[in-house]
Amino acid sequence: MLQIKANEQKMSSREIAELTGKRHDNVKRLMTELANQEVISYPQIEGGNKSANGVTEKLFMVNQRDSYIVVAQLSPEFTGKLVDRWRELESQKISLPNFNDPVEAARAWADAKESENSAVLKLEAVKPQLEFHTAVTEAINAQSIEEVAKVLGTGRNRLFNWLRSQYLLQANNLPYQEHIDRQYFRVTENAYKDKKGEAHTYTRTLITGKGLAYIQSRFMAEAA
Repeated sequence: MLQIKANEQKMSSREIAELTGKRHDNVKRLMTELANQEVISYPQIEGGNKSANGVTEKLFMVNQRDSYIVVAQLSPEFTGKLVDRWRELESQKISLPNFNDPVEAARAWADAKESENSAVLKLEAVKPQLEFHTAVTEAINAQSIEEVAKVLGTGRNRLFNWLRSQYLLQANNLPYQEHIDRQYFRVTENAYKDKKGEAHTYTRTLITGKGLAYIQSRFMAEAA
């Protein structure tokens, strides 16, 4: 399976739709089809602007290579616009100083040192908040079936049935080991006490962020 690399510059499905003059939903549908065919990577999903009724637009993010493939499928005559857009994005990258010039190099070193010291002070100031954010991120990095069902706009039981029909979950609603190894699911063991005070344990299936992107793409493709 093709995957987008971390820290790789990306372009949104909304930008591609505007460049090609195509409908945004059609662009996302094409991306899903190409990803299922393993022609491009599965797009990362990010939130966009909110509509008048408060619904957040979902954006598909693709890398430079995949954007060329998508645009070539949508509208070959607009490929030039895409090339120009990528040049614009790349021109925004920070340029390095001329280290052959002692004065420029010294100035760059001083500026970097000043920025580093300022960043350290700011980091120390927000360290408690960062630690809290890390803990929260870890907690929400995996969502329940009920929560994912809401994201997909479907019901809890329907999603359970669909996951079993796709052989992602077993009959007992626990994921197959291969999907745990792919980091699509996480299984947690929890404990509770009944009215008599006796302790009991139960397992819960959670879907990771990576799993959500994978499931969402397959679910949307089937619904299309």
